[in-house]
Amino acid sequence: MQRFQLKIGVFFREVLTGCACSDDPLQAIMYENGYCELHAELNKTTALISF
Repeated sequence: MQRFQLKIGVFFREVLTGCACSDDPLQAIMYENGYCELHAELNKTTALISF
């Protein structure tokens, strides 16, 4: 077996910008939690990772 397949789960917090109708720029920024999965393959002989 020369290659390993990896499934990596990543939790992150993203910034969503919107309208600042109240002239307060802090109200235009919203934070939302996100999640994604990355699929990677690790080559054991060359130590290279491909996504």
